[in-house]
Amino acid sequence: MSEAGLIVTNAHVVSSSSTASGRQQLKVQLQNGDAYEATIQDIDKKSDIATIV
Repeated sequence: MSEAGLIVTNAHVVSSSSTASGRQQLKVQLQNGDAYEATIQDIDKKSDIATIV
């Protein structure tokens, strides 16, 4: 997670066959229990990487 709030994760964690980047809202919960609303920024299913902000 960057200071700007960009999170890199596995694509299979945040995506489904109908997910398009920039459209799906997510709830991100950090290890300390803090929770935030986020949006998928980009998904690369081939390399199994996704960015959310």
